[in-house]
Amino acid sequence: MSLLNHPHIIKYYDSYASEGLLTIVMEFATKGTLHEYLQKQKGELLPQEIILNLFGQLCLALQYIHNKRTLHRDITTRNILLTGCHGQIVKLTDFGISKVLTSRNKTSSVVGTPCYLSPELCEGKPYGTHSDVWALGCVLYNMCTLRQAFQAQTLGGLVYKIMNDSIEPVSDKYDQGIMEMLQLMLDRDPLTRPSVSALLSHRLLVPVVYNIITSLGCLLKPQQKSLEEDNQAKFYWNFN
Repeated sequence: MSLLNHPHIIKYYDSYASEGLLTIVMEFATKGTLHEYLQKQKGELLPQEIILNLFGQLCLALQYIHNKRTLHRDITTRNILLTGCHGQIVKLTDFGISKVLTSRNKTSSVVGTPCYLSPELCEGKPYGTHSDVWALGCVLYNMCTLRQAFQAQTLGGLVYKIMNDSIEPVSDKYDQGIMEMLQLMLDRDPLTRPSVSALLSHRLLVPVVYNIITSLGCLLKPQQKSLEEDNQAKFYWNFN
């Protein structure tokens, strides 16, 4: 966490051990989790602009950690925090089981929340960043339908559905492009899933991400104080 510095990733401040317990001091997100936010909808579908705004921020956070050759490995609505006046700023959190990739670009330990497990994880195969993309697709589906993409009463039943079932279409109130992205992200072949960078070039996300970046820039720097600060602001989004 201390190596990650991004406006849509929860910020790490400090850590210390006391009486055998590790305490981590992090940024405080005032509006709780995305899971709680969706629960409060009580079945009323979210407007498309809210979904794309939250999803675009999440994509930017995930693109950043993938560029750092890091897998999150537990992307769920419970690990996405919301903050800001209206709870519309996303903060990806919980890097407790994240992993930095070696030169092989894949790992094999089975981790994550069951409903968000990718097919390759279910089969015990090596996996890479595209496993995070699968979980990202599950989150988007959850935001669009207020239900899980795959759910069952038993773990065996869940694995069967992940490996064999297709997702039901989202509401026709949404642009067809959302279903297109979902089908790409939830492709069972990890090699044909898009990278997060490719997702960000989708026609629905390009204008959204532009607004996210420019709006956040205004919030981060309300006034110029020095040439040095101005230069820092210009390079703020140069995440590589």
